[in-house]
Amino acid sequence: DRPMIPASTLKLVTALAALERWGTDHHFATNFFFDDKALWIKGKGDPFLVSEELDLIVAALKQRGLKRVEAIFTDASLYADDLRIDGRSNSDNPYDAPLSALAANFNTVNYKTSGNRIVSAESQTPLTPLAKTLAEAHAKKKRRGRVNLVKQENGPRYFAELLAVKLRLAGI
Repeated sequence: DRPMIPASTLKLVTALAALERWGTDHHFATNFFFDDKALWIKGKGDPFLVSEELDLIVAALKQRGLKRVEAIFTDASLYADDLRIDGRSNSDNPYDAPLSALAANFNTVNYKTSGNRIVSAESQTPLTPLAKTLAEAHAKKKRRGRVNLVKQENGPRYFAELLAVKLRLAGI
């Protein structure tokens, strides 16, 4: 008899709509193109580009001959800049993460404090410059947590920063 936010119940309806629209064999795509100097990434809305998947992507790019990258270019233009979802607010909570056609780790950063330092709370996810800035601002309120990227344009930037670190770690 109490009104409550639908959260998990709404996920069921969303999953059903996705299955009806795309079917069980649908896979989101993210396109990668490279030459001897640059890497271009075109996002198409894959919601599960997490750090572990980026490791697999980096390994596949290396296997296909990527040896050096001087620049990373991102394209998240599939979604309109003014895309809005009812119920999403402007908080820094993970469930209010900005929408992006190119996102890493659900457009969130998981951090903790170690002494006076901000560090990643996930061994597979190094802190990038943007992630550190957002975590430092959030850490003034909490000692650890998951914070979202706040602005839509931060999604592709964070993706590129994280991918650049992963590429360096793989010797590229």
